[in-house]
Amino acid sequence: MKKLYSISFFLLVLFGSFSSFGQVMDALDDNFSVSDPVGFFGNVLWNDTLNGVPASQNNVFVTPVSNGFFSIDQFGGLVVNALLPSGVYSIEYTVCEINSIPVNCDTAIASVVIQNANSIIANPDTATISSGTIAPQLVIENVLSNDTLDGIPITISDVNIQQISSTGSDYFEIDESTGSVNLINSPVPAGVYELGYFMCENSSPNNCTETIVTITVLNSLLTTITGTYQDFNADGFTNVGDVVNYTYAITNTTNQPISNISMTSTEVNIDGGPPIPVLNAGATNSTTYTGIHVITQEDINAGSVIVSVLTSGTLSGNPISVSTLDATNLNIEDGIKLNAFIDYNTNTIQDSNEPNFTLGEFHYEINSNGTVHNINSSTGMHTIYETNVTNSYNVSYTINPAYALQYTVSPSSYANITVPNNSGVTTYNFPVTQVPYIDLAVNLYNYGAPPRPGFQYYNYIYYTNYSNQPIASGTITFTNSNVVTVLSTNPATTSTPTGFTYNFVNLLPGQTGYIYVTMQVPTIPTVSLGQLVTNNVTISTPSGDINVANNTSTLTQTIVGSYDPNDKQESHGGKILHSSFTANDYLTYTIRFENTGTAE
Repeated sequence: MKKLYSISFFLLVLFGSFSSFGQVMDALDDNFSVSDPVGFFGNVLWNDTLNGVPASQNNVFVTPVSNGFFSIDQFGGLVVNALLPSGVYSIEYTVCEINSIPVNCDTAIASVVIQNANSIIANPDTATISSGTIAPQLVIENVLSNDTLDGIPITISDVNIQQISSTGSDYFEIDESTGSVNLINSPVPAGVYELGYFMCENSSPNNCTETIVTITVLNSLLTTITGTYQDFNADGFTNVGDVVNYTYAITNTTNQPISNISMTSTEVNIDGGPPIPVLNAGATNSTTYTGIHVITQEDINAGSVIVSVLTSGTLSGNPISVSTLDATNLNIEDGIKLNAFIDYNTNTIQDSNEPNFTLGEFHYEINSNGTVHNINSSTGMHTIYETNVTNSYNVSYTINPAYALQYTVSPSSYANITVPNNSGVTTYNFPVTQVPYIDLAVNLYNYGAPPRPGFQYYNYIYYTNYSNQPIASGTITFTNSNVVTVLSTNPATTSTPTGFTYNFVNLLPGQTGYIYVTMQVPTIPTVSLGQLVTNNVTISTPSGDINVANNTSTLTQTIVGSYDPNDKQESHGGKILHSSFTANDYLTYTIRFENTGTAE
C-alpha cells in the first residue's frame, strides 16, 4: 500500500514597525502539520522578513535551539530528533539580522502537529575535488543516490528537486533535471562549499524534505606568498611610488607530478621563467618567480595592498589553475574620515541617537587634478589615509538622485584639506536633514507553484510605508483574473465582484503589511495550458505621494500542467473466438503513456 505524506502550512500575519532608517526583523509564528517526520520537514524562515524583504541565509541567521523533540539550525531548518507520538509540539526560536549593530532580532514560535506516517528521507552528500579542476566538470553523479521514499531508493522521476537559491555558488550548481552536481566555473579556490536543495514527491507535492551537499576543494598547487614593504624614496613614510616585493613558494600537494607551471597576475609585475618544467609530488619551488607591486593612493586609502596570482600547470594531462590572494598591511596613521549622518536636531554634531546615512555618495579629488573619486559606503563613513603632507583634498557628499527630494546635506563640501604628520585621523561631518515626504507602495508576488488546472494558486501582497512619517489610512484593491476564483485571504478582506478590498490604518514609517491570497484554477477544458492569469493590485495614493509608479503592481503567469493521453489495447481486437482459445494462449496488451503537457 502506498503511504501518503503531507505538510501543511498555516500563516499568521504579524505587523511590525521600525524607524525609516532601521531594519525591521519580523519573525512570524509557524504552524506545521507533518506525517511521521524523520529529519528535516520545514524551514521557519519561509514567512519571515527583514525590512519587508523575505529572510534568507544572505541577510539573517537563526540562533540554533533544541528542546529535545526538535532542533532549529542556523539556516532555519526544523528537524525532528526522533519518532514522536501524534500530538502538538512547539519550539521558540530567534532570528537576527547579520552584522547588525545594535543587535536586531525577533522571536517566534514554531508549532508542529505530528500525524504518524513515514516520510521522505534526504541524506547529506559529500564530494572532494582538486582546486585546479577546470569547468565544466561532473562532481556528483546524483544527489538522490542515498535518499529514500518509503524506504525505497528515490529516482528523479519520483521527485521534483530545487536548489535553495540562498546557497547559490559561483562555482557549483545542482542540475534540477537530473540531480547531478556540476562544477560550472573555474578556477575554484580551495575551501568548503555547501549547496542546499529540497525535494518534493511528485504524487504528493506537500511531502518535502531538505538537505545539504558539501564539496571540499583541496589545493593541488599551493602558492605561498611573502610580501615585503620597501620605502622606495627612503623618506620614512608610506607614499605613492613605494613598493611591495614578493617571493613565491610553489608546492605540489598532489601525489603526481605537475608540469609546465607558470604564474600570472594583474596587480603584480611577475619576474621569472620560463615555466617550471616539472614539479614532483610533494616538492616545492621557491626560486623561479618573484614580483613587485607599486603602491597606489587606493592602496594607502585601504591601509593594505591586496593582490592575487594565478598559478597554472598540467596534471595528468589536464590543465589546472589555482588563484591565491595575499594582503600586506601598510603602516598608515594619519588621514581624513568622511562621515554622513542624520542630524535630527540640526546642531551639525552627530549625537548618540543619530544614525549614519547611507543613501548618498562621497567624492574626493587630490591636488585639484581633475580626477574625482566616487565612494559608495554601506556604513555612511569612509576613511582616506595619507602620509604625504603636501597633498591637499577637496571632499564632498551628494544625496542619491532617487532621494534628493527627501534629504538635504549642509555643509556638503570641504576644500584644500591637508593631513599634517602625526595629526591622526580627522573627521569631516556631512549632516543630513530630512524633508517630510510621502511614499506608499504595494507589490504582488506569486507564492509556490505557478497556476495549474484543478489546483489552488497562491499570491501574496505586501504594502510598505516608505515615508518618513505615518500614513493614517489607505485601501488596497485586488483585481483577480477572470480565469481564477478567490477562495480566501489572510487577513480577512471585503469581497468585490472582481476581487476584494482591504483597509489599513496607522501604517508607521518603514512598516510593511502582508495579505495572502488563495485562488482556485478551474480544470481543463474551462482553462487551457498556456493560458495567461493576470492579477492586479493597487493601493490608494495619499496626497503628495512622491512615487505614484509603485502604487500599482501586476503579476502575469502562464497556466502549466501535465497531460497524459494514455492508451491500452489488446492484440485480439476486443473479441476472442472461444473454440480456438486454450489455456496455453495469452492476452497481449500494448500500453502507451506519455506527458505532452507543460509540467511534470
